[in-house]
Amino acid sequence: MRRSPLVAVALDGLCLVVFVLAGRQSHGLDTGAAWFFVVLWPVAAAWFAVAVIDGLYTRASRPWLRLAGTVVLGVGAGLIARIVVTHRDTPVAFVLVALGFMAVTTAGWRLVSAAVPHVLARRRG
Repeated sequence: MRRSPLVAVALDGLCLVVFVLAGRQSHGLDTGAAWFFVVLWPVAAAWFAVAVIDGLYTRASRPWLRLAGTVVLGVGAGLIARIVVTHRDTPVAFVLVALGFMAVTTAGWRLVSAAVPHVLARRRG
């Protein structure tokens, strides 16, 4: 069963939100909601732009390759946009953390959603 593209967009968006919130927590930033949106929007805009171009939410072929491309290009473009918008440096460690977090979380929910029907079918059968 193929999941709804809207569900995929929402869950990927949730992964981005969690990434930004985790960064805020780990860096002890407390500058209100404005900070959250200043950091989130360039990363989210880049992610979803690349996802649309890549066909992540609309094409069924090669979903893992499309996800990998979106992670690498979307996170990369998002971090460049973040530098331009926030005028903050982006250390290599941050790039690696961003790539790793988005790869694990976006692939993770997809793996879980693919496995759950199989697990439930085995329990019924």
